[in-house]
Order: sequence, then C-alpha cells, then structure tokens
Amino acid sequence: MYDGCYISTTRNLSEAKKFATSGNMEDGYVYVIDESLLEAYGVVSLEFENPEHPHEQEVSLRAHDCKEIPLDVVIDKIEVKCT
Repeated sequence: MYDGCYISTTRNLSEAKKFATSGNMEDGYVYVIDESLLEAYGVVSLEFENPEHPHEQEVSLRAHDCKEIPLDVVIDKIEVKCT
C-alpha cells in the first residue's frame, strides 16, 4: 500500500510522547527528525489530505529502498518516562 513500507511519525511532541510510552504504560524514546534532510538521504514522506486522526499530525516516512531510515536524519533522541 502506498508504494512501500512506512513508519508513522508526528510533528506533535505530546502525541509523540504518548506513542513512545504506549499511552503512558512504559518508558520510551522520541526520535527527533530533521525534515530538511529527508530528501538528501532518500527518505520519502507522505501526509494524508484527510487523515482519520488530524490531531496526531501524522507524517509517514520510508527509505527510498524500503530499508531502514538513515540515522543521519535523526538529530536528537529524547527519553520519555512513564508517569
């Protein structure tokens, strides 16, 4: 579907924390991605015109070769503790 295997990301930090902690059930991490680097590293991004959950601000990403997203686009890793 949609020409490959995507991972789901968000522009909304509070949503990212919710997903990173499985709804505040476990500790996790938020990976901060520099959108300006995506094209240079062959990362395809996809946003739906009418998303099912618009508040999530979802951006789907995949490497051009459907392998791992290059670490070079990740600029920070934030630890999120379950509260």
